Amino acid sequence: MISPLAIDGTELPQPVPGTYDVRVPIQDSEHETESGGTQRNVIRTGRRLVSGTWRVTPRWVAAFHAIQAKKAVSVTAYVPQMGDVETFDAFVSSDLEAKAVEGSERIGSVAGLYDVTLQLTEF
Repeated sequence: MISPLAIDGTELPQPVPGTYDVRVPIQDSEHETESGGTQRNVIRTGRRLVSGTWRVTPRWVAAFHAIQAKKAVSVTAYVPQMGDVETFDAFVSSDLEAKAVEGSERIGSVAGLYDVTLQLTEF
């Protein structure tokens, strides 16, 4: 299984299922050519947006805070819309949210687990 997201070369843990999203705004158009064929144009119309939630240990919460503190990061992300892995520069475009997972201190982690939500926008 490929890691869906790496930031500055560090692969992040797998996100919580159903929360990872990469948006690439595109415009799709078709028209008929002079010879009677059909030509399709797909044009990217905006910046990539990556968002997700990760269930992580306090060590990873600190790593996410370090990412948020940077002005720019290099992002390598699997883009389902394109079916490929792409690398681009981005900035953290949302406040980092870290919430303690209720009851997680009893399931193998002394310090508990946290749900961290992050959003990145391409420059």
